[in-house]
Amino acid sequence: RLDPTAKIFSTGMAGFQSKFIHEIVQGGVLQKVDVFAFHPYAGKSPLWDLPYGLAEGELMALGLKLPIYSNEMGFVWHNAQWFTAPPVNTPAIQADMLSIAISRLLTNDQTDISVFHSGGNNQPFSLIDDKGIPRPAYHIFDDYLNLCHRNGKRIELSLTPASDTDAPLKGIYAAAAAHDDGSYTVITNPSLSDLHERFVRVTIPVASDVTQLTSSVQGVDVQIKHAPNRAWAVITLPVTQRTRIELTP
Repeated sequence: RLDPTAKIFSTGMAGFQSKFIHEIVQGGVLQKVDVFAFHPYAGKSPLWDLPYGLAEGELMALGLKLPIYSNEMGFVWHNAQWFTAPPVNTPAIQADMLSIAISRLLTNDQTDISVFHSGGNNQPFSLIDDKGIPRPAYHIFDDYLNLCHRNGKRIELSLTPASDTDAPLKGIYAAAAAHDDGSYTVITNPSLSDLHERFVRVTIPVASDVTQLTSSVQGVDVQIKHAPNRAWAVITLPVTQRTRIELTP
């Protein structure tokens, strides 16, 4: 620790391996790091949150309260490496897979994610081609990147049907962040839903002095509620596709 402000990352674990964790604990490695690096692959599946949960549980069982950094991950825009057919991978499938993986992982309290994105046509995991044209998956990556802008900090949220008569969530996920300039970003993503329109309600904590927030998306209702020394925004909106909402004072 030549730099006391630096964060020390463990070597990355590719896929969940209980033996891997136990061996580096026995070697005294994890007791000296600040972050556990993990590549939470689930084979060809986009359900990265499942191995993430297994790793989190294993660390907790060993008495280690370490944040997990999910990194060096992605999906291919054509069949390569272990992503063999079936299915026949395409840029559209790459986008669908990344949408499911990121939306579920963030919903399960993951805050630090890094995905493969560069490399052009020579890299099957890339999100941008040789001409600088984004593939469909890039736009998903870009939406979620907005959670980090302006020193964004992830915040807890509540996601429910807008009323007792509205349809269940059925595969809709959400994430939110607060920014240094007093604005907020909320992303709703029906990555595993049937895409039939349904109304949802997202509730996020806001600064206690907030009285009004303006939505960047039309058709979104934002109500500010107050209690002693705290406040929250109740956001109601129809969901048919991934939606990024910027809320500004």
